[in-house]
Amino acid sequence: MNPVIAVLLGWLILREPVTARTFLAMALIIGAVVWIQFSHRIKRSVGRAEGRNEGTVTAGRDSSTAGQGATT
Repeated sequence: MNPVIAVLLGWLILREPVTARTFLAMALIIGAVVWIQFSHRIKRSVGRAEGRNEGTVTAGRDSSTAGQGATT
């Protein structure tokens, strides 16, 4: 996001020329940032949905130690 802010400040303060190509590049940068932010949120929510049954106690044994030879 820093390049986008720098271009906008240069345009506002120093009257730097901003072309359609510059706006396209800024849109690409902003789109990539939004994409990365949403992909992290989706991975986090999927991990929570899949892992909601982990750590439950079933028949006197903790499911996290099931199959590891642990007895109670």
